[in-house]
Amino acid sequence: MQEEAGMRKAPQQARSQQRVDAILAAAAEMIGEMGYEAVTTSKLAKRAGISVGSFYQYFADKEAVFQALGDRYLAEMRRKIDAMFPPDALYAPLEVLVGRSVDMLVLHAAEHNQLHELMESGWVSPEMRALTVAMNEEIERKIGEILAHRTPQMQASERRLVSVVMMNLVKAVLPAIEGWGEPERSAIIEEFKRLGVYYMQSEIR
Repeated sequence: MQEEAGMRKAPQQARSQQRVDAILAAAAEMIGEMGYEAVTTSKLAKRAGISVGSFYQYFADKEAVFQALGDRYLAEMRRKIDAMFPPDALYAPLEVLVGRSVDMLVLHAAEHNQLHELMESGWVSPEMRALTVAMNEEIERKIGEILAHRTPQMQASERRLVSVVMMNLVKAVLPAIEGWGEPERSAIIEEFKRLGVYYMQSEIR
């Protein structure tokens, strides 16, 4: 089984993997409940339903746990980016591109709500923050490639500006839908999609 970043050893059996998953799940829950500083290794072990000794078999400290959580978050974000920009991205209708991007980011935030807050906080290491920034920049670059294909006369500086605005427009969906139930939540998401399509159409000319 694959070793998580920051782990002392990789789990070799299904039961060991279950313990590691329980520790990481507990950490994700607790970061949202009490914040990073209040989380301790003993609290993590108790929430995960294991002994402190078992905890230390896999992780040296809580920092290692959150490092592993962050790596999982970024790996999943990588998969979402690949799904947002498959090979047809240069040719797909704008409604498909924008809709797919919004849906993927909303899904990612919903699946990793506490971790999303963690990655946006001041706790994360410089290395992890650099990876997060790099992924955001990759999304912006891919949007720029779509613009370059569809509007070759657009200057690079203009493509960069539109990409940054579009990226932040999509990211704005996440706090805007927080706390809303259905059907309002879906309606807000659809309105953001329409706004994104309208903005891209106005720039591709």
